[in-house]
Amino acid sequence: MQIYLIEEVKEKLIFRLTEEDAHHCAVVMRHRIGDIIWGTDGKGNAYELEIINIQKKAVFAKQIKYYPELGEPKLATVLAFALLKNVSRMETLIEKAVELGVTHIFPFIAKRSEKKNLSLERASKIAIAAIKQCKRSKIPEIQFYSSLQELLSSHCKWKIAKLLGFCEAETYIGQYHETLQKEACFFIIGPEGDFNSEEIELARQYQAQTFSLGSTRFRAETAGIHVLSINHYLKNFN
Repeated sequence: MQIYLIEEVKEKLIFRLTEEDAHHCAVVMRHRIGDIIWGTDGKGNAYELEIINIQKKAVFAKQIKYYPELGEPKLATVLAFALLKNVSRMETLIEKAVELGVTHIFPFIAKRSEKKNLSLERASKIAIAAIKQCKRSKIPEIQFYSSLQELLSSHCKWKIAKLLGFCEAETYIGQYHETLQKEACFFIIGPEGDFNSEEIELARQYQAQTFSLGSTRFRAETAGIHVLSINHYLKNFN
């Protein structure tokens, strides 16, 4: 069942769906008063709700049950990726990253990035649509950085395993399986053409470990999805 984005109204335990989601709920999905739906405020609070009022541009529902952190991972996963030239592929990466449990998304400009800007509003809309589709309750934080240096220096005090993907790295990502399984991870994926030697050295200065994805050369967005899939599997494997 899809989850809708909600806003709390003044009356306790009563919620209003956002205008866009109200339209989808009432017009597209044809929900009626008394139907049970799911809602989230995008901050980690999710609810089972009963629809109590449907208006032209609004749907109101009352809380039945509260589910804190619904669908959210226990450990943080950060995806930092260099801007890609192809916007649709970059948007696919954002969507799939959210579905695979990423909690922070940090686009940045690498030395070999051809694209130099990103619509954070568009990225946020994609992330919101993805959490609703996969029934998560928290919208990932999205922050843009103008360089790898700015990205790394901004998070140098985070207690998190930093792992940078690099085609020529000697260590396969699978060799970090214990780290991926037990620790919060900060993955850094380069642009088309990969990172240059200065960026690799910079990352190592910030205690980032490098990894490869084997002998197959992936597109940048595929590399990101691939490593996040491995991370998701290991963190959820019992």
